[in-house]
Amino acid sequence: MVGKPTINQIFLNPCFAFLLSFHSCIHKHQIFNIKMSEQETISPWKYKPWWCQPWSIILTSATLISGSWLIFKTVWLTVLVSIPLLIWMGFFLLIWPQMMIRSGVLDNVEKHP
Repeated sequence: MVGKPTINQIFLNPCFAFLLSFHSCIHKHQIFNIKMSEQETISPWKYKPWWCQPWSIILTSATLISGSWLIFKTVWLTVLVSIPLLIWMGFFLLIWPQMMIRSGVLDNVEKHP
């Protein structure tokens, strides 16, 4: 037969469980930080000039697309201007950086400056 729980069983067990879970969270966080510092990704943007940075690519595309609308006020012409610009933006902002990282070229540049 199970008796009435004591004060220690009521208060210490949840506190102990909390401390154990808190400790395991800290431990997992420390391991995560160690793994992240070992696997730091080298940014391909570090090696590109100012006019080929993400902000300049986005700004140029937005300026040309909105400029075509402000000058011509024609939807089909703005779409015609937008398609190649969005493809160009997508390539240089999404595909090219991943290609550079995966190719390993940047690892060699970091090791042999």
